[in-house]
Order: sequence, then structure tokens, then C-alpha cells
Amino acid sequence: MGMELLQIRYFKKVAELQHMTKAAQELHIAQPSLSKTIRLLENELGTSLFDRKGKYIVLNDAGKILKQYADIVVNAVDDAKEEIEEYKTTGNATIIVSLRVALIGFPEMIAEFRKKYPSVKFVVEQYQYLDKKMSDLTVDSSLTRSEAKNEITILEEPILLAVPEDHPLANREYICLREVENEDLIASSPADSNLRYAINEYCKIAGFKPKIVMECDDYMTIQGLVRAGVGLAFVPEISWLGRHRDSRLKFISIKEPECKRCINMYWKSTGYISKASILFRKFAVEYFSQQNYDAVIQDKNRQALMNKAEWDS
Repeated sequence: MGMELLQIRYFKKVAELQHMTKAAQELHIAQPSLSKTIRLLENELGTSLFDRKGKYIVLNDAGKILKQYADIVVNAVDDAKEEIEEYKTTGNATIIVSLRVALIGFPEMIAEFRKKYPSVKFVVEQYQYLDKKMSDLTVDSSLTRSEAKNEITILEEPILLAVPEDHPLANREYICLREVENEDLIASSPADSNLRYAINEYCKIAGFKPKIVMECDDYMTIQGLVRAGVGLAFVPEISWLGRHRDSRLKFISIKEPECKRCINMYWKSTGYISKASILFRKFAVEYFSQQNYDAVIQDKNRQALMNKAEWDS
């Protein structure tokens, strides 16, 4: 008769505590029954696994060898059980995501999650401004970092000014925002979008109202319009330009005031919260915390964010 998983579990606990009585108490079995299980295991292996030292027992060399393999076996079985349970609870689940910003890396993140949980389906509402309570996860932006319990700032990025190569400002490293007061500007739409709100607020701080000559909701088209000379545009450095920076344009830093925005992820904290949405939230926080963005959350903050993502789980 081969070794049984229950024997391995019992041995592992005794080996960790090196005390038969304490192990029996934690396993909620009688000590004589535990002792008998260990003896049967030793008989099967043809060697003792523990040496006695007074009232205590310690692993001998054979026991140390078995302990290494016991850890692997028990951990593997536990991991398999957890993954199967997750699959059972996430099977055919649908996660609703409200994507209110163009976020670089989001498609790749969805693809990575579905490799692990292929049965999960997604509904991604882009720029529809669903009530946050209707979506499992909302990706949004703000002028400042989020302090809400059920929201995390995953990225803080500068907002740059895009100008054609032949524009008088093209050779500048940075400008003061007031310098574009009389420039034709291309703005994101709809007019109440968070990026548009941010630009309006920063222009208000600088003391003027932006001269908007065109609205557009596609960041690649906006770059094309700037290149064609229609106007200048405010563009977030990472979420818009991370992989799609038009080499024929110049992107200038803005000072006085410093223009930037924060990308936040919000999740429901009340009502029904599916296991799949909790898994996706944790996955998303970890995924974006590992990206090599210059302005992404720093290493020292990652554990705090991961702890925050554990809430409501």
C-alpha cells in the first residue's frame, strides 16, 4: 500500500511542530491515532523519521528528506484545489468594466487574465459613463491621487502639449501654460470628459479660457490633426503616448501650473460582488504595479496597494 495524502499531511504537521501532542491538537485528532499514522508511515518506508530527545522529537536525516517532498506534494494539492474552486466560482462569469480613459496596457492585461481564467467573459463599456455601481471595475482619472477605500491610483502621469515640428514652440523644453492662451486647441470629447475637465481647471488656474476649435475622442486622430496644423493638443504622456507617439510631433512639458492627472481604479464595495470580479481587481492592481512606467506607483507603495486590493474580498 502506497503513502496516502492524509499520512503526508499528518507527517508534515508533526515535522513542522516537532511535537506530537501539539500536532494532534492542531489536526483535531487523538494523539494515539496520530502516533499510529506516523508509525505506519515509518514501517512503509523502512526507516524512522524522527529522533527522540527527552520529551521532544526532531527530524532525522530521513525525515528531512521526506519533509522536502511532503511540502511539495501538499502545496501542489492545495494549489490545485484552490484553482479548481476558483474555476468553479468563476466559470461563465461576466465582468463589467467601465473604461473612462484610454489606458495603455489594458488590452494586454485582459489577455493575461483570460489565460488564467479562460471561462470569464468581459463587457467593456468605453466612454459610456455607466454608474459606478453598475460596473465591477471602473477606470477613471482625477487631478489628485485617490484616497477612497475602494479606489486605487495606479498611475500618475504628466499632461504634455503636442505641437507640429515647425511650430514656434517646437524647440522648447517646457512652457508656461499661459503661453497657449491665444493658440487654437484640439480637445478631447465629450466636453465633460475627465481630461477635458482637467485642462479647463489648469487653464483656469493659469487665468484664461482655452480656445477650443475642434473636439475629438480618438487620441491617434488628435495627433494627426495636430500634425496637419489644425491646432495644438494636450496629451497624457503615458496612457496616450506610451506606444503611439507620433515622431513627427514635439511634446512639451507644461509648467506653471504643472499639468498632470491620476489614473484610478474603482470597484464596488456594496451589493453582490462576484468572486471573478474580486480576482480581476487583484490581478489588475498587481499587473499595473509591475509595469515599467516612469510615473507609475513606486515599489514602496506596491504592498500597500495590494493590501488595499484585498479589502472586500
